[in-house]
Amino acid sequence: MSRVADMARFSQQHSGLPCIIWVNPDVGNNTGKHNMPRIKFQNDTAKSLHVDNMIPISIDRDNPKVLIKNPNISFNAETINKIQQWIRINYDVLIKYYRNEIFEGELFSNIKKV
Repeated sequence: MSRVADMARFSQQHSGLPCIIWVNPDVGNNTGKHNMPRIKFQNDTAKSLHVDNMIPISIDRDNPKVLIKNPNISFNAETINKIQQWIRINYDVLIKYYRNEIFEGELFSNIKKV
């Protein structure tokens, strides 16, 4: 499990989304249910960080999916679709960061807003 301090965070202003996005690279301990590339989105619109309120979603070029069953998501389908769109348009840079092919600065400078 990655520590929150190890995760890159994108504010609403930087991503164009209504929530904070959390991204972390694979550090070699992603096994079992955590073996797929993923990001997390904060399940509220707060500007402050709420680490207890993060929802994982896969980094998938075609069909990003929420990775927990029956989540109590605060957002409507339109907002979830926007998060999925953000993942699709940023897929290449997100997957490179996940695979440790780029550093955090490159991640931040190459992310596009939706």
